[in-house]
Amino acid sequence: MDNSEKKIGGENFYERMIKKKIHIYASVIIVFFMLSAGLGFVVYNMIAHGHPFGAKKEAAEPSADLVALSVQMAGQETPEADETPHTDLVRRAIDGVYVKPGEENRFPAAVMIDNNIYARPHSGLSRANVVYEAEVEGSATRYMAVFAGNEEIDEIGPVRSARAYFVDWVLELSALYVHVGGSPEALVNIKRDKVRDFNEFYNGNFFWRDWNRRAPHNVYTSSSKLAEYTTARSWAEGGFSSWQFKDEAGEADRGPDGGDIDIKFLIPSYRVRWKYDRTDNSYIRYLGGAAHIDKSGDGIKAKNIVIQYVKARVIDNELRLSMDDIGEGEAVLCFDGFCRKSTWQKKEASERTRFYDENGNEAVFNAGTTWVEVVRPGIIEVGLPEQTDGE
Repeated sequence: MDNSEKKIGGENFYERMIKKKIHIYASVIIVFFMLSAGLGFVVYNMIAHGHPFGAKKEAAEPSADLVALSVQMAGQETPEADETPHTDLVRRAIDGVYVKPGEENRFPAAVMIDNNIYARPHSGLSRANVVYEAEVEGSATRYMAVFAGNEEIDEIGPVRSARAYFVDWVLELSALYVHVGGSPEALVNIKRDKVRDFNEFYNGNFFWRDWNRRAPHNVYTSSSKLAEYTTARSWAEGGFSSWQFKDEAGEADRGPDGGDIDIKFLIPSYRVRWKYDRTDNSYIRYLGGAAHIDKSGDGIKAKNIVIQYVKARVIDNELRLSMDDIGEGEAVLCFDGFCRKSTWQKKEASERTRFYDENGNEAVFNAGTTWVEVVRPGIIEVGLPEQTDGE
């Protein structure tokens, strides 16, 4: 048999040798490829990170000269190191708080809120931008809470009935008046003065009752329901004249801590104390001898307390009041830990009530929540801190 035809293990010897060489060449190529890839990885990490195994090296901060040059090339001025960046915020009309443009003049809603002991704790009262408190019949008090922010408030109330003098404060704000019925005089004035009326009697689907509470102290609404009503009527922006506002005083320029403002309404459970907190530069509210906490657990506080003296008289057998809220009178303004004797003026129902210092200058309030405490002079005693100016 010819050598070319010899078989080893059943296979031609030369074919076996050729296959072996092919395997060797393939192995060499694979090893070479792996070594090349590894070397490439090392080189990349040395270039990118300064370490062959990828230990990250922090990038150096650009020099001040480079920053300045970049800014100049962009056609801008070099920013100072200690300069506070200017923002495009604007003051909100209702309370002077800085907000984004477009949010500064939201349409306000003025909600009548019950203050009967069965109506407590209140809902949403701590979130109001402005609150008016005044007596109603029987020496009880009632609130008109004004909301003109963009916060979502799930529950506001309990909502109660309208009174004529509150209508005058609604008019000066061109607000939606939210209430459940009202006194005969109030209902006449609402219609006569073309108030944007939101009476639960005719808009029940925007309100609900909490049957765990005693009626009539159990009617509620929410910010979303108010917005739904006003949006459907394209009432997006407010049409009222704003008060003047400022940034609050620094701590060194504030009054002493703990100064009390006592408003001694005739019924003890309605008596109010505002206690000044110097650190927060706000006034903490107490009602009936206890901290005034709303249903959410938030304490009620304010940046400004206004005591507005308004003459009043009983007008019917229900002991309802008529108040001389149009005209002028005395007032006390408290903010930054100091109280100052002032005056108020309101020439007509639709005109904004203005407050003035002893020199005739219009008051400039702190940005933030304001409570207006309306009291009858000579009937409701008011206790003021010792440092009150103008005493």
